[in-house]
Amino acid sequence: MSDTTGKLMRLLEDLKTLTEQGKVTWHETADEDEFRVALKPGLLRISRGMHYSDDGDETRFYLVTVLNREAKVVEEFSRSSASDGDEFVLMRDLYELARRTALRGDSLLDDMLTDVESRMVQPRT
Repeated sequence: MSDTTGKLMRLLEDLKTLTEQGKVTWHETADEDEFRVALKPGLLRISRGMHYSDDGDETRFYLVTVLNREAKVVEEFSRSSASDGDEFVLMRDLYELARRTALRGDSLLDDMLTDVESRMVQPRT
């Protein structure tokens, strides 16, 4: 693993922890499969996609893009399900957390549960 890859993996692990703790805020982008977080030195985007081979095989991939304050791409890093390693799992997990927090999935589920449960205790008329 190169020094740059090692630093990026540490950054992603730390962002995963901070996201779980609610200490960073992820935002939607124009692409529904991409989310971004603003940090003091720049931005980090995480996205997912599918690669289709000529023989019809599908491979999920995740892409992390690091941008500086001027929004210029400084680093890009991707891993696919074909690589099947710890880096892929980390990127997948961070993507899912970023998506859930940016779209407020937990809050929506809480609201839906409250609505459904309130209907269950109301007497029928």
